[in-house]
Amino acid sequence: MTLIGLLLGLVVNAAIYKLIVFLAKGDASFQQLFSAVLFITPVTIVGTIISHLSIILFHVPKNTTITSLNALIQTSGPWHAVLANIDLFVIWNLVLTGFLLMKVGHISPRITWTIIGFFYLLSIIFQYVGTAITISVSWG
Repeated sequence: MTLIGLLLGLVVNAAIYKLIVFLAKGDASFQQLFSAVLFITPVTIVGTIISHLSIILFHVPKNTTITSLNALIQTSGPWHAVLANIDLFVIWNLVLTGFLLMKVGHISPRITWTIIGFFYLLSIIFQYVGTAITISVSWG
């Protein structure tokens, strides 16, 4: 089941990149973008493995990612989730995605980094708001 989810995620990722490349007036086929997604996916997998191993081997709390700022700065609530999103592997993945859009999608660097920055900022905002709503509902 996990393998099916991974494959579906790869296809959806490539489709989203295809839409971004199309909207940014770039040029890349779905196959090229899918191949590029396959190239950068191991970064996410390695980050996930490191997080799970730290939980198992070092008894790190499940809501703490040792490669993120939430491991260094102890806080609670929505900010804990935001700091978890400021992660070495997340940022590495974003940089590789930027190069993917520039090299494979033929999008200008200025547009590429604007898109990457916008989506990263949006993900942090959603992380904060989503966690705040979850906390308020569970305390409600």
